[in-house]
Amino acid sequence: MSPAKANVIKDTPAPPTADVLARMAEHERTCWRWSLSPGVETGRETRFGGQPYMGAGEDWPVCADCGTAMAFHMQCDLDAVPENAPDFGGGLIRLFYCLSQECAGMGGWDAADPQNRAIMLRGDGALREVPEGAELLPALQVTWERPVADYPHGEDHRIEGLENPWEFNVHGQKFAGWPNWYQGPERPDCPQCGTTMRYVLQLVDDRETGFNFGGGTGHITQCPDHTDALGFGWACG
Repeated sequence: MSPAKANVIKDTPAPPTADVLARMAEHERTCWRWSLSPGVETGRETRFGGQPYMGAGEDWPVCADCGTAMAFHMQCDLDAVPENAPDFGGGLIRLFYCLSQECAGMGGWDAADPQNRAIMLRGDGALREVPEGAELLPALQVTWERPVADYPHGEDHRIEGLENPWEFNVHGQKFAGWPNWYQGPERPDCPQCGTTMRYVLQLVDDRETGFNFGGGTGHITQCPDHTDALGFGWACG
């Protein structure tokens, strides 16, 4: 190593000025992180894996590409989110994803992709046994953590004067707040009315939950007018 390289000191970003902090406050949103622990599925509680809570007349989602029953990944009870969380219209979001070897690495990243389904449930249901051919993922209980201030990713809104427009955007799994993009904003259009869907929650790679987004992030989105219309997409760097 040359003496010049040995003596290099990396610059530490300067803290935001009062003016920048004021501009940040205009775009501040609250997000909620969560922790996971081994659990037992009991019903419509927010959790990962196990048996999904499904309506009596619902069919188990099947991958349109390979015909395999999709794996159930997670559900989020919008009627039991943390206090002061945004109102997404209630209901139970369930996320299913194809994990067959035939489809591995061949899709699933687009909100309209036939290899994933984000489905809303209104009303009562019951736990549904996982059908033959679908992978059963371990049930993991979600414990909501304290709220965290979140700020827009630079691809959503660049706050003037902020040296690093991504620095204050909360990474990792979270509910509400601002999304963290890897390949630019990916908000699909509602299939019913064409309105741009809003971000609801963010998922990341996690061996415990069985998610593998190539190191990237996934997002569940929802139409603000047709709240039963959901989408799921992911991207990696």
